[in-house]
Amino acid sequence: MVANLTYGKKEYKRHNKKMEETAIKAQQLKSAYLSLIDEDSESFNAYMSAMRLPRKTEEEKSARAQAMQEAARRMTGIPLKTLKLTAELLALAEQVIKKGNANAASDAGVAALQAEAAATGAYFNVLINLPQIEDEEFKDNVKKEAEAALQYAQRNSRRLVKQVLKKI
Repeated sequence: MVANLTYGKKEYKRHNKKMEETAIKAQQLKSAYLSLIDEDSESFNAYMSAMRLPRKTEEEKSARAQAMQEAARRMTGIPLKTLKLTAELLALAEQVIKKGNANAASDAGVAALQAEAAATGAYFNVLINLPQIEDEEFKDNVKKEAEAALQYAQRNSRRLVKQVLKKI
């Protein structure tokens, strides 16, 4: 939004190219997030389907367990991907905070806060899905990745909010 409110304004003409790129990238991220929503639903449904698989014989039990583990990994990987993608949202927010229309600085700050909220929500989803996975090394690696991505989002969101507060 801020990029669109900046693009074409006489006093921001020198930033037109950057604002156009930012607006295009924002739309691409929006599409990516919408796809991740669908993937998240599909992965949950796959996990639920795996839980309903027959388990009378040892072969059935083994196939069910394997299907559940595969689905659980996917169900955890999608929010991790969502969490990592917030770094790109924050980079866009930073561009519009630095070069965007000053009258929309508060909106740019809200974008940073929303990116942090998205990161936190995705982090919660990673954590809630991890107990379904049996591979401890995988779980530890995913948890570390998720923690690092969340810390990055929190740190950068706060930094960007401080920049906005200086502008308004």
